[in-house]
Amino acid sequence: HAHIHLIPIQKEGDMSLANPRIRLSKEEFAEIAEKISSRIN
Repeated sequence: HAHIHLIPIQKEGDMSLANPRIRLSKEEFAEIAEKISSRIN
């Protein structure tokens, strides 16, 4: 079993936990998951 974390960043400061959380709908998550899956399968 293995997993990876995909963190969308443009600069180092984007990884700060002080930044506001990104809110996505279930549909947006599903669309992103499909795009990622299609690239790795």
